[in-house]
Amino acid sequence: MNPGIFKHLADILEKKSTGRKNKLGEEIFEYTPVEKNLFVNFQSKTGNMLYGRSGDSKLAKTTHKISYRYLNFPNLNEDHIIRINNQIYKIEYIDNIDNKNEIMEAFLSKDNLRGKQIANRILF
Repeated sequence: MNPGIFKHLADILEKKSTGRKNKLGEEIFEYTPVEKNLFVNFQSKTGNMLYGRSGDSKLAKTTHKISYRYLNFPNLNEDHIIRINNQIYKIEYIDNIDNKNEIMEAFLSKDNLRGKQIANRILF
């Protein structure tokens, strides 16, 4: 493994309830930064990686992929969101490469994320 590939700094934001409800009675959530940042390998998925996928699968909806060391953040899951270069990405799914707990891949999507950013928090 070449450690030089993990050159992008990613902020991890976790979902927390605000205890408030909107006009429709739905609970309002906020994403607040986790105290730990993560260095990742950030790749855009275009061309052949999107070709030939069925339209309803999670893989067809992903637009980017990150790779990171498992020990840097083993608890990363689909409830977190990732901020890289002030762009917000939703985690679609996470893959443990060869089940070795060394390198993890997270497949991200940029669409259907709407929220209001207030200071360092994001409200949904």
